[in-house]
Amino acid sequence: MIDVKNITKAFGSLQVLKGIDLHIAKGEVVSIVGPSGAGKTTLLQIMGTLDKADTGTVEINGVSVGSLSKNKLADYRNRNIGFVFQFHQLLPEFTAEENIIIPALIAGVKRSVAKERARELLAFLGLEDRAGHKPAELSGGEKQRIAVARALVNNPAVVFADEPSGSLDSRNKQELHQLFFDLREKYGQTFVIVTHDEELARITDRTIHIVDGQIMDDSAAVEEGDAAAFCAWASERGFGPLVAHSPYTLNPCSDKPSVRDFAKRAFTEDLERMELTPGCFYNFHPGSHVGQGTEAGINMIAELLNSVLMPDMHTTVLLETMAGKGSEIGGKFEELREIIDRVELKDKLGVCLDTCHIWDGGYDIVSDPDAVFAEFDRVIGLDKLRAVHLNNSLNLLDSHKDRHAKILEGKLPPEALARIVCHEALAGRPIILETPNDDAGYAAEIAWLREQWAARHG
Repeated sequence: MIDVKNITKAFGSLQVLKGIDLHIAKGEVVSIVGPSGAGKTTLLQIMGTLDKADTGTVEINGVSVGSLSKNKLADYRNRNIGFVFQFHQLLPEFTAEENIIIPALIAGVKRSVAKERARELLAFLGLEDRAGHKPAELSGGEKQRIAVARALVNNPAVVFADEPSGSLDSRNKQELHQLFFDLREKYGQTFVIVTHDEELARITDRTIHIVDGQIMDDSAAVEEGDAAAFCAWASERGFGPLVAHSPYTLNPCSDKPSVRDFAKRAFTEDLERMELTPGCFYNFHPGSHVGQGTEAGINMIAELLNSVLMPDMHTTVLLETMAGKGSEIGGKFEELREIIDRVELKDKLGVCLDTCHIWDGGYDIVSDPDAVFAEFDRVIGLDKLRAVHLNNSLNLLDSHKDRHAKILEGKLPPEALARIVCHEALAGRPIILETPNDDAGYAAEIAWLREQWAARHG
């Protein structure tokens, strides 16, 4: 997809990039991180054809972009590359829809066709009712999502984003980050994102570290000695088992073979790393069948699990309960049961219950948590419930939307979440806070939850 070879760049006597070699595969969501001044944005601009390297080549889908004339390069950029910046750069005199269609009109697309594409994107982003609003009438998060739609209107092969969530609050950041993966799944784009946001970098398929103009390491290798030292440190301090999370972009039942291949590769590599911390959990979203049907999706998920689970492994893989958004699998307990039934090594498999997801999926854990856990036990078995993701939700019951909220701020009353945490069905299970928060916010939520636990258990 993108091949960068021996890229150098200097500004006067300052050497910014020092021989960058990089390959990014089609459909990857890649983050580029590093300290300020390391050369991240310069590399992004060169890959995106906004700047030229002093030496080296950049190929996108086999096209050597540096060899194109000025006019041909401008046309290629317009048709094949999308950009999202820290600030939305929307034109204030135009409506949201008009801002979105500008690149399409420049490419010679008929206005009626461009508007149809803009409406499709607005519908996908949940902004249909904002099409006629000008930027001054939109929230910060809405403006940035309109900027993303503008970047996608010509269906580019790759989208380059430079600090796309840098000006957003924590809630809008989380929604924008998830949007990149949802868009990759629906439209198949490759995303290359420069960011200082650790949460965004953590959930991308791969993180490229740049220091002093050089790629230091993008292999994420773990030294066995470091892992052993961590295990000893965690044991001394009474840590329970870790609950690791697969990349959010992992979809073993995609309709695209390249996405399924990535799922298998990521799964295999992650499980190898997990063996360095034995006795822990590896959680993943079952995936979306993307129009192929639930039955086909369940078969593909089971096929992946049967290919990666090994009899001698010391890690338990967890299927996460989902909200049932779109073609998502796992919004019903019965779907998870079907996957488990088709997996050979069932003892290596469990379930992670996400409180936001099951609420959004229609399970009323507020009014009658006993009934929900009884239903889980009937369909799957409480012995398979191995961990919990604790979230509130921005949505009403049975919305099938999946939007997390802080513990004290969502549609689930905090008291209901406290009852769930203290419920006997969850005794002994690790409970992981997964709210859209910073360190101080997590500390406050943990303190509140401990108070609720102490009040109920003395």
